[in-house]
Amino acid sequence: MNTIAVIPIAEAVAALKAGQIIAKIVPKPASKDGKAKTYQAGTVYFDVKYTIKVPTADGKEVTKTCNGDFSFTDVTTGKPPINRDDLTDERYKYVEDGKEPTYQIQTDTKFGGAFAEFCSLFDPQIEKLIQEAASGPDKIPGFIIKDRKYHHIIQTHIQDEQSENCGNKLENPIVRIKIKPGVYPEKFSRALAGKPQSEFLDGNTKRVVAGKYVYDPCYCVGDDGEPIVGEDGKKIPVTPPTLWHYLVFGSKIEGRINIGSIAINKIWVSLQMTAPRTIIWRGNPGGAVYEDEIAHESDTSTAPKDDDKPVKIDDKVNEFLNDLDKAEDDLE
Repeated sequence: MNTIAVIPIAEAVAALKAGQIIAKIVPKPASKDGKAKTYQAGTVYFDVKYTIKVPTADGKEVTKTCNGDFSFTDVTTGKPPINRDDLTDERYKYVEDGKEPTYQIQTDTKFGGAFAEFCSLFDPQIEKLIQEAASGPDKIPGFIIKDRKYHHIIQTHIQDEQSENCGNKLENPIVRIKIKPGVYPEKFSRALAGKPQSEFLDGNTKRVVAGKYVYDPCYCVGDDGEPIVGEDGKKIPVTPPTLWHYLVFGSKIEGRINIGSIAINKIWVSLQMTAPRTIIWRGNPGGAVYEDEIAHESDTSTAPKDDDKPVKIDDKVNEFLNDLDKAEDDLE
């Protein structure tokens, strides 16, 4: 049975602070003209392998390796994913005509826990790694960036050129995790082939079966908090394009991210950060409407019912929702 090596993000943060994490870009087989092979409309992808040293209780170290898979917990989400049918969403100005929008889960350094701290610490290191791979003494064949812009894994400044605040520092830098529609291709790996590239699980259904935690899938929920059913009368599972039907401001999430690939296209170079598995405890219970400047008018959904008992919003979620008023309206 094939398994995926996953490292807890808290261990990665400790390793970063101790200078004990090594990221290595893996060279790709070159084509006949000596250039790296390209995929998906001219984009080149290079794998990244990770090695970290984790201190043990007895003062020693254990070395762990992975292909970019890290687990995270206790993250509170911000702006909901884009609704591809809502062309009034201000994020559509970043979507090319006729193109599918990029679906993302968003948090920030105030509410993103160890995950956001990892992104903040690791971002300058990955930028340096990319520069060295392109022009250092041990540069990688085919790893050509020229004038391409590095796309940071954490946003520290307001980037909206139409905003009078463009260029100003964000009080709480933003992290966005990409969620991919569809399934992994057969040639991807035996462990993942045919499985969804982004899986969403309902944290409220957590239970132990045969010694393992299992969850039910997340299902699309309407503004009234009730499941949305299809023409066949069945509940509709959540996918990246329909995640806005479930994930709302102040939801709690945990799961797994993957940062095992660097992409180079005609404009930018970036470390790809995706969420293959996300467990969600849905926020914004009780149908409360938060009059945030960037909230959609439809943000009145409720949490799934739990034995018909009222759900209390904890102070941390309330603080997060109120904090969103400050600067996010100027974000991408």
